[in-house]
Amino acid sequence: MNKIYDVNDNLQRKSILKICSQILSIPFAQINSSIPLEDDGYFNENDDRICQEVFQKNNVRVVNRYILNDVQNRLYTRQLYIEYDKDTLKNIIPICKSWFTPLISDLKKIDKEKRNEWTQNHDINNSAEGLKSLLINSPITTIPGFNYLIDIHWDNEDRKNSLIFGSDYGIYLTVETQWLNMNHGQRAKRLRDDARIDVKERARRLKEFAIAKYGNVAIKIIGASYTNDNENEKLQFVDNQDKEIARIIGHLYRGGIFIIIFVVLLLGYRQELYPVFVIH
Repeated sequence: MNKIYDVNDNLQRKSILKICSQILSIPFAQINSSIPLEDDGYFNENDDRICQEVFQKNNVRVVNRYILNDVQNRLYTRQLYIEYDKDTLKNIIPICKSWFTPLISDLKKIDKEKRNEWTQNHDINNSAEGLKSLLINSPITTIPGFNYLIDIHWDNEDRKNSLIFGSDYGIYLTVETQWLNMNHGQRAKRLRDDARIDVKERARRLKEFAIAKYGNVAIKIIGASYTNDNENEKLQFVDNQDKEIARIIGHLYRGGIFIIIFVVLLLGYRQELYPVFVIH
């Protein structure tokens, strides 16, 4: 049987990623449900095979159902469904990566431009911008898997700015930062609590801004805030769904790094066992 899908086919990729986007947006409350999906009608003759090859073989149960709506003429209406279960989210994300791969080169170009912009404009003596530097320069330890700096939202009035990152999975992460007053005393505590509330609200608004700006490019956009908080988690997500998506991406990303390190070490070990002799 010939391969019926091609990640380099723009129309086909757009259709697959549209389905992925809908699945990533299904609330946790609908686990163990059969949920209808929208599709753009691109897959007609091969839609059942596409569902099988792209989704079902990767344990994501996207299925077509054919509803008889004209008994006399035996006419059916096709409807796409996802049988959503507890493993759907972690199984759909690797599919996102496979189909987003042709677009990674664009992210790398943007990342290079934005890092240059950051280097030229950020204030190295500003504590708040030190938080942003951690996110930009050390994503492996702060936001694993979100390696591409996509946007810096500058605020000229108070020098605050927000960051937006991309990933190999086509999922974008917005991060609103805030330097908290971690001193002792009631006044410091009150300022700290107010700032925590404020940064969470700004994180929510930043996510909405990113959805409006990048919704046609990203498969899914998730949001978080990042602070110097030593009493709670430094990275706080807008909601549990965003947190779980980021956790899965971080797990997959760290696993990939581990495999690369293991292979490099193994090759080095084999080189020691079987050195290459050069005869002069």
